[in-house]
Amino acid sequence: NLGGWTGTAVSDLGAGMATFNPSTATAGTHEVYYTYTDINGCVDKDTTIITVIEAPFVTNVIGLNPTFCGVEDGRIIVEWTGGIPSIEISNNNGMNFFNTGNAISPDTFINLPGGIYNVIVRNQSPNTLCPDTFSMPITLITPDPINVTGTTTVNPITCGGNEGSITINATGNPLKTLEYSIDNGSNWQPTGTFT
Repeated sequence: NLGGWTGTAVSDLGAGMATFNPSTATAGTHEVYYTYTDINGCVDKDTTIITVIEAPFVTNVIGLNPTFCGVEDGRIIVEWTGGIPSIEISNNNGMNFFNTGNAISPDTFINLPGGIYNVIVRNQSPNTLCPDTFSMPITLITPDPINVTGTTTVNPITCGGNEGSITINATGNPLKTLEYSIDNGSNWQPTGTFT
């Protein structure tokens, strides 16, 4: 065999075979040549075009927890580099991909409940090979429900007096300030003691 392969990122293996390394070639269009010389010294060359498509790489994922118990308003912000327009992203380990129509990082999943999410980014079909998975699951935490743990009442001392009090003890989302009411929600105050 008097032929051989040449070109960017090509390794000739002989016997008409060769390997092409897309990582070495980088993204873009590359020409690969096979040149053959017969026993009479006549040379013939054939050209093959190989297109390397850049895969996206997830650089960061930010999870924002739901704001209240029972409210599905959590968000996941996905940042990436590379890829080609447009990008598809998944937050359920690749079970479903969403074409965001967005070629520019970042992109955001909205209206999410608490849970564990695995983020994957890939190029839009048909260039879906080489997806990139973020290095760790993202956990969105649903805030604790409000729980009244007890009340304490003190009766007025005198007839018609206003020495009585009601104290409400409650727990809830530590990131939110609780408000208290004793008139069925008509009026609210930031402390649990009413005098």
